[in-house]
Amino acid sequence: MQIRCVCALLALLLLSAACGDEFSTGIGINEVAMSEEMGAYSFDAQTVRQSLTADQSDTFTQLPEFIVAPQWTEAPPVQWYQADFYRVAQALHQLVWQEPLEDWKINQVFFRLRCAEAADGPQFMSFNLFKTVRIRQANSRLKRRINVEPQRNQISWIGGEYYPERFRWPALDLTQIKIPAEQALQIAETFGGGVARWKVEDRCDIFGTLAAGAKDNSWLIRYSGNIGGLLFEIQVDAQTGKTKIMYPQYK
Repeated sequence: MQIRCVCALLALLLLSAACGDEFSTGIGINEVAMSEEMGAYSFDAQTVRQSLTADQSDTFTQLPEFIVAPQWTEAPPVQWYQADFYRVAQALHQLVWQEPLEDWKINQVFFRLRCAEAADGPQFMSFNLFKTVRIRQANSRLKRRINVEPQRNQISWIGGEYYPERFRWPALDLTQIKIPAEQALQIAETFGGGVARWKVEDRCDIFGTLAAGAKDNSWLIRYSGNIGGLLFEIQVDAQTGKTKIMYPQYK
């Protein structure tokens, strides 16, 4: 059992690194991981949105083994909206845990894509979920992360219980977000991102994060070169679309 737990934890950390940020980000000091769980399902990115509308029960197929896939794929890009990613995450959450995703709070939304895919929009999106529960003498935080990858026809999840809860996390209300991921990306493109990737001939990647409690409640969008190094970074206000260039700093 101890070996199994260690292996699960290693896979958890590997997947977190592949997703562009740490699953353990924000865990309080002295919070202990009491359990970890993970899984993955395949789906058809071409038909999944129609299948969910028709409430088809065979939308997802559970994968027999949980494999940490490479961060990027050579498959053609998809053209999905943030609402599409969220709808698929909702359906997976209901399937796996038999409870609506809306019963949980969202702490962070993350997306990524290659610079050459900027016109298509995000190709990967994850949702960090959490809930405070009372299982033992003090509160625990349950945390889940759902990774939606239509370009790879796959959705995966990782989760765990952390005890005791040392501080309360802030939460996002997606119903109040007026600038979704795909629009924030296009704003970033207009205000400098497009020029930044043109200068390196699209040899770069784009990462976007909307985190609860972040200053100004803004998307933080970064353009990073394939050989390392930050090319461009901008904040896009999730309510107004107002921008602030963080890098480079112009005098």
